[in-house]
Amino acid sequence: MLKLTHVDFLNLLKSVTTSPIYPVYIPETAASFPAICYRLEGIVRDAESTLNGVSIIAHVYNVTIATRTFVELQQEVDLLISGLDDHSDARFLGVMVEDVADSFDPDFNVYTSTISFSVRTKET
Repeated sequence: MLKLTHVDFLNLLKSVTTSPIYPVYIPETAASFPAICYRLEGIVRDAESTLNGVSIIAHVYNVTIATRTFVELQQEVDLLISGLDDHSDARFLGVMVEDVADSFDPDFNVYTSTISFSVRTKET
């Protein structure tokens, strides 16, 4: 049976950063920066693993970090990548960084980076 991993992924994020974390988007009224949001982009079942009797699910999360300076952005990105890439534990078979993209939002005067994580779990 498919199980969503939002709560487990949020707890994993909290284990590597003290920045405020929001689901789906960072509100315009965010009290402080850096700020982080995470959102589930999709779920893929591994058809071959299902045929072998153990179903592996890949949850793809995009994590966006917003900061006031580019240096601070890179520090937060490095912190998340070093803490999450190749992570595995009882909840996750593996967490992998799939992509990283930087940008700047002139309307809000913040630097942003979005990291795509593939989070693999066993279906129960």
